Amino acid sequence: MPDIDVLLGFVVSVFILSVTPGPDFALIVSRAIGQGKASALLTVCGFALAGLIQVPLVAMGIGSLIYAYPILFDLIRVLGGAYLIWRGIKLLRRRHSPHRDLTANIVTIPAHAVRDGFIASLTNPKGIMFMTALLPQFIDAGAGNHAVQLLVLGLLMKLTAFLSEASIALAASAISRDLRRYPKLVVMQERLSATIMIGLGLHLAFRP
Repeated sequence: MPDIDVLLGFVVSVFILSVTPGPDFALIVSRAIGQGKASALLTVCGFALAGLIQVPLVAMGIGSLIYAYPILFDLIRVLGGAYLIWRGIKLLRRRHSPHRDLTANIVTIPAHAVRDGFIASLTNPKGIMFMTALLPQFIDAGAGNHAVQLLVLGLLMKLTAFLSEASIALAASAISRDLRRYPKLVVMQERLSATIMIGLGLHLAFRP
């Protein structure tokens, strides 16, 4: 394995990338704002579960396969985008009764939040492509099996990303909690969350 100094540099690089605004960042923040802390953290858990599949695939060379067959990249990307668009539209169509406390409508269904994070991350082929490009840069050529090193580095990357993204979820939900003191903002927050999901889906499905 690489020296400790190299590993520390790797962790710092992953941390910076994790807190840089992007699709995962936007989905976490939108969930925290629209549905609260539990939903945001469960979405992060979905990202992590997807990583448990992505990392072994990278270690087995799936990134090279995607490079060789661009249609596979496009298929995964479009399916993931379509799912996010569907979830966003479903959230926009939710109706709120004017006779109920709007804050009571924020209900987190754990399986749904985890599933959304899992599918959004797993169907974004750029995640695998990024790992395929980054991880080999930190391999020690004389330290044994390259696939094992890729596996260890990939898991370290996902652990660092999980901790970073969980911190983002907690920070965003703390701000959102104060906003929920104003009932009318609850619906606005949820619609913002849905709009961001649809936007991410369109970006994923139709970007070049």
